[in-house]
Amino acid sequence: MSKTTLLFAIISGFILSAANGLSQGGSLVVTVKSELEISRPSETIELAAKDISSYVPPSNWEKIHVTEKISGRELVSQSVDMNGDGTPDLFLFQADFYARESKSFVLKVGDKRIPSKEQFKGCT
Repeated sequence: MSKTTLLFAIISGFILSAANGLSQGGSLVVTVKSELEISRPSETIELAAKDISSYVPPSNWEKIHVTEKISGRELVSQSVDMNGDGTPDLFLFQADFYARESKSFVLKVGDKRIPSKEQFKGCT
């Protein structure tokens, strides 16, 4: 039986919950629910180090792959070092949401990938 941990946070009108652990070679399922009455295209989901470091150390964040649970589509993600100390502080990815929509995302550690230019919205 796998260990399950739940994580709850409110992020700019969104509710985030997560279950399962990356540290055991499993996956982290992150569910985000929009509490807003408007659609939010390209909404940035921000996971702080305190929220996911127990699942995977920041030194491996560049190896995290994020996929939409229902569609299986992989999303572009990145880690961010906010204070210049060489250790990532935030893990970011984006998704589109309709008003009051919930979506689940699966985070897994895999081989480091460099996204192609075509994977970035708005790039020409």
